[in-house]
Amino acid sequence: MAFAANMPLSAYRAISDEESITEKEILELLPPYKKTADQLQTLFILSAYRYDQIGYYDKSFHELYKEKIEDVFFDDEDQGISNQIIIDILRQFKQNLNMVEHRIDINNQKRIVPYPYLKPSLVLNSISI
Repeated sequence: MAFAANMPLSAYRAISDEESITEKEILELLPPYKKTADQLQTLFILSAYRYDQIGYYDKSFHELYKEKIEDVFFDDEDQGISNQIIIDILRQFKQNLNMVEHRIDINNQKRIVPYPYLKPSLVLNSISI
């Protein structure tokens, strides 16, 4: 999931003011093995739960408005613009996300180790922690 050296949750000694730093000093900044394992496990647990995906707002709108997204953005002549434009943009965005996902799937078939992490279906609308 991660490499602890690029994302420690804390430095475990004071950082030197000197211009040069040795490999030993860098390693002393990193957490001990047990703390590293605990930190990575905690980060994994907090970030593994996916409650939505980018471009799909139907559930959020239903919870907020108790209606479907299409019913919230109905055409209203008083607003001066057609809300159908908003729905069309959202549909096009979803279509683009599906095309990107398909392209990633095709590229992953050519890779020795697939890289699924930026597939739109795995990207949240917002941060989860």
